[in-house]
Amino acid sequence: MKQFYIFITLLLTSFSLTGQTTDVINLSGPLYGMISNGNDIYITENGANKISKIDTSLPTPTATDVITGVDTVYELVLNGNDLYISTVNKIFKIDITDPTPTPIDVITGLSSPYGLALNGNDLYIGETGTDKISKIDITDPTPTLTDVVTGLSDPHDLLLNGNDLYIAESGAGKISKIDISSPTPTATDVVFTTSPLDLAILGNYIFSVNFGGDIFKTDITSPTPTPINVLAGGNALTGIVSIGNELYLSETTANKITKIDEFHGHTITITGTCSDPDVLGVYEYDGVYNGKASFRKGLNITACSDMHTQAICENPNALIKYSIRWDGSKWEWLAEINPLNLNCQWFAPASQCIPSFKSSAILSSTLLATSTDDTGSLPPCSNWIAEATGCVPIITGCEALGITQNISSNTVALYPNPTNGDVTIDLGHINKFATVSLISVTGQIIWKKNIQNTSSLEFNITQPSGFYFVQIVKENGEKNLLKVLKK
Repeated sequence: MKQFYIFITLLLTSFSLTGQTTDVINLSGPLYGMISNGNDIYITENGANKISKIDTSLPTPTATDVITGVDTVYELVLNGNDLYISTVNKIFKIDITDPTPTPIDVITGLSSPYGLALNGNDLYIGETGTDKISKIDITDPTPTLTDVVTGLSDPHDLLLNGNDLYIAESGAGKISKIDISSPTPTATDVVFTTSPLDLAILGNYIFSVNFGGDIFKTDITSPTPTPINVLAGGNALTGIVSIGNELYLSETTANKITKIDEFHGHTITITGTCSDPDVLGVYEYDGVYNGKASFRKGLNITACSDMHTQAICENPNALIKYSIRWDGSKWEWLAEINPLNLNCQWFAPASQCIPSFKSSAILSSTLLATSTDDTGSLPPCSNWIAEATGCVPIITGCEALGITQNISSNTVALYPNPTNGDVTIDLGHINKFATVSLISVTGQIIWKKNIQNTSSLEFNITQPSGFYFVQIVKENGEKNLLKVLKK
């Protein structure tokens, strides 16, 4: 297959959030606490001494004041209609349904309570001034502060996932966790990462942000969690929340909210026995296509800047781009010949050539393989069928990225994870009918069973150690896909 390769080396070695995120709204910084509630984001605008909210479902969100005249706010947590708010030395609450809410003190005498997390009636508080986590009973009219764990290092944010309370220890450059069901919780290290300030969870991944403008993600089901840099170097980040498959960021020095989607910056690797070896290799994330993540190998043209190129000019007017994407009913692996029209200054070594481009329309497209495996938002690892001109891809990285499905407000939970084999699924509410499947990382359905009139299911994974997916399809068609590690 004749092809035209262009390998790009940017003249700059550092990367900025500019051009990699989408602006949502400009606010009055510095921005600190941020929390999501459905499509709404509540955000502290400390530059204007207020808390506002935006509706992210709107094409151009506008900020609505929730409460004004408040001192520096650190963090927010929502319990029904009550919004709990931490400031320099206390926590107060307001009723978000009240058009003119009155602050009610909950507890005073705290020392920089940056982290808040709620579990039932227990409000967990991370105090950076005393390097500890304590808790109060919010139903108590005069709550007493009880120490949970001490000896931390700047516990800047708290995130609850089941019985695990994850702690952003900014001073130690790590994320740790405690088991809140333990009578004497002990902090254990999860992963070391650069000065985490705020945390969010999507699927099996915890995302963290720092003041240097970095975003890291860590698979908390992995036996050896490793931080993956999603974005590097940009405006200082102090907040992150997830809504659907998007991550919203508070860029405090830029005084704005921006967003990216969860697969930003990720790659998959395709191997196999193919007559054209150029179709194999590393594919980069290329955005959401028909509701699922797409990947491509080839040139990504988003903006013009001075670039160095190396060109093999067998066909100087066309560029081969390989793509994997969801067409609405099936996954397609494609080879596309893309003529380009670029108003850029191109350079090439003396032994190479200067590319010239004409049209911007796609001349031709060749289908290499397809798959109807609809178990996730990522291309399946296997279960592909080769077309006459293609071959069967073997994809790695699909199981490592995590999978996002449409999750209802009735959260589905799976525990313990990792497990020795015994697993419990909490469906969140009683389901008249649901189908549960255990699926291997290669996409093979190991077993499938129907359940009726229940809110939970217990089963045992008898297969060998490794990662598995559990898919739940409810009676309304809603799909949930969870990853579990059998030890």
